[in-house]
Amino acid sequence: MNKFRRCVYLTASCLVTGGLLGLVFGFVQANEAKQVLVPVTRIIDGDTIEVEISGQKEKVRLLGIDTPELSRSGKPAECFAKKATDRLKALMDGSEVYLLADRSQGDRDRFDRLLRYVYLPGGTNVNLDMIRDGYAHEYTYSLPYQYQAEFLEAEKTAREKERGLWGTTCAEDLERGRSSFISWLIDVFLKILKW
Repeated sequence: MNKFRRCVYLTASCLVTGGLLGLVFGFVQANEAKQVLVPVTRIIDGDTIEVEISGQKEKVRLLGIDTPELSRSGKPAECFAKKATDRLKALMDGSEVYLLADRSQGDRDRFDRLLRYVYLPGGTNVNLDMIRDGYAHEYTYSLPYQYQAEFLEAEKTAREKERGLWGTTCAEDLERGRSSFISWLIDVFLKILKW
């Protein structure tokens, strides 16, 4: 093989290897580096916001969390729904945020909302903050996601310290609404993580 071909093969091999290593070890950092601040135009409820991306308004569902539902379709609001929505407004209404996708999840949900982690410019993970302070509970749609263990642990701590919706005001309502199977599954998952 001549020198030119060897040089081309060597260069191509380095590029492919470097690209694969970059994907394996640095995909989160690469995603974060590409992120731009987007303005929050509206807080819809405790786990859904509206942002403006390239002049288009997009609804964003915060990944890994669920909050009590506001009044809709004649159904009364669930306990703590307004407080969760107010907390999200206090955190980011009228501000700019970073949106981060999770490769383990789809890009959009069945309502065509973007599925994202939301970060404040200072680095606060809003999704985690809502769980940690008791305004949301951990929510896994179908597949495990990047921050699932951290979110489950934050929920466990919020429950134990009776923060927010885990306080005496809503605890009974919330427990009745969640199936015992899901609660059991969370406990098993946390025990497995501690092994």
